[in-house]
Amino acid sequence: MNLKPGKYTLAVKGANNDGIWSDAKELSIVVLPPFGAPGGLTLYMYYCLQVFYLLLSVFSI
Repeated sequence: MNLKPGKYTLAVKGANNDGIWSDAKELSIVVLPPFGAPGGLTLYMYYCLQVFYLLLSVFSI
């Protein structure tokens, strides 16, 4: 199954052997575009540049 990039919410409810249902729990999931996709490449390059800048600022004399 392929998901398009975006924000998703997974809601889960469960029941025990007595048939008593729990409250729904939610999990937020962010699917990033694949590396090499036009928006994905820009996002990954931005993150790389931020890490590079951080490393330069931490280790510069």
